Amino acid sequence: MHILWINEVADFVGGCEQYIHNTVQLLGEQGVRSSLLYDSRQPRYSLEFVEAFEQAFPLVNAEEQIAEIAPDVIYIHQFFDRDTVTALSNIRVPSVRFIHDYRLFCLREHKYKPVGLKTCDQTIGWRCYPCLGFINKTSNFPGVRLNRVGRFRSAIATDQQLDMTIAGSEHMLNHLIAHGYDAQKTHRLYPYSIRPEPREQAVQEKDLLVFVGQLHTGKGLDILLKAMALAKSPVRLAVVGTGPQAETLRDLAISLGISDRVYFEGWRPSQEIWRFYLRASCAVVPSRFPEPFCMIGTEAMSYARPVIGTAVGAISEWLKDGVTGMLVPPNNPEAMADAIDRMMNDPEQASRMGEAGRVRYQEEFVPERHVARLLE
Repeated sequence: MHILWINEVADFVGGCEQYIHNTVQLLGEQGVRSSLLYDSRQPRYSLEFVEAFEQAFPLVNAEEQIAEIAPDVIYIHQFFDRDTVTALSNIRVPSVRFIHDYRLFCLREHKYKPVGLKTCDQTIGWRCYPCLGFINKTSNFPGVRLNRVGRFRSAIATDQQLDMTIAGSEHMLNHLIAHGYDAQKTHRLYPYSIRPEPREQAVQEKDLLVFVGQLHTGKGLDILLKAMALAKSPVRLAVVGTGPQAETLRDLAISLGISDRVYFEGWRPSQEIWRFYLRASCAVVPSRFPEPFCMIGTEAMSYARPVIGTAVGAISEWLKDGVTGMLVPPNNPEAMADAIDRMMNDPEQASRMGEAGRVRYQEEFVPERHVARLLE
């Protein structure tokens, strides 16, 4: 089989690109050939990224390039140029889209309201205007951009012309169907976590929590910091990641009087994060953003660590409340503080949850299972 991957960027920008790179390598072990077309207007390019492919080209003329490459399947990721997507739907090669996020389904892409920060589960429509989601910041003059619902609906209609759509969770599958995608052509395929084997011993610290993710409002680290200040257990927190809210969150930790218990570790490459999972007694996912999946949780589970997470998006599909961790409402530091105390005060239960999470990871979220189902 020869797969043609299409993505805006040919570099390690985010989780989408890491998924593409890893999956191309895993498929190669099964004898699958892979080629890449990427947006020629994007400045990001990595030789390490494109070396995973048999061939890689900037996308100039889709019809001519696809005819020359002659793939069996076209696999589209973060690429939304309407003219190109329309051309792909008319080419006599099966075209599949993997939906990674809400870029087609939210004027802000974030799926939580800018006023009040409440999680949004509505389909795109007139409700997007009262919540001010149509006003987007931009670096160009005059500093804002207005998005229109009609433009998004047209993009969705264009996308629905493709032969198949893959969603990474039941939550996203239902979201697609609610937006008019054909249920017969839309499939759920859970992502996977690659578990790097520890290269050294790490001692578990019973009072240490770990947060891994970007430091922006949607990830809810502010809620976790407030919960730490409310919790009766004097827990510590390792924060692995960076982002636009880094300084604001540092200041919040200081104002809450917990800065001596919060360690901002900065960005770390994925192959090093295992150290934090092994050191911690529990991982925390405090998102208000309705996660399309959230790989951090299954990564922690692969190292037999329980997870405290918010009941938003797809989190409840891998975090089984009372089994592999604890679910709490979003934007609720009191409920999160209570969960932290319950987790810290019952280490035997935490250990059972961690082991149950490890078993669930092995049953559902290993790379081999994903690749086999993808090929099917």
